[in-house]
Amino acid sequence: MESIGKQVQDLILVINKADRTSDPEREAATKFTREVLEKRLHRPMGEVFEVSAAERMENRGPLRIGKNCWRVCIASLQTRVEISFAPLATEVSSA
Repeated sequence: MESIGKQVQDLILVINKADRTSDPEREAATKFTREVLEKRLHRPMGEVFEVSAAERMENRGPLRIGKNCWRVCIASLQTRVEISFAPLATEVSSA
């Protein structure tokens, strides 16, 4: 994680299996993970999403809102892809 953290601008952490843990357990895991990563990387951690791939694949489970919504997670990833490729697109169009 440290070598990746040094090479990228933004880090997004996706914690899976949200359907198998309680809210307090997920909050504790997220807090712990954030603290460890920020300490090791010497910088703030990016977004953290708590999701359930099983619920998503089966189109079931509670309606997750806010940062734990699949839609928000996917949108965040798409934004990072667009930002990452913008300089390349500019180079290609200038050539």
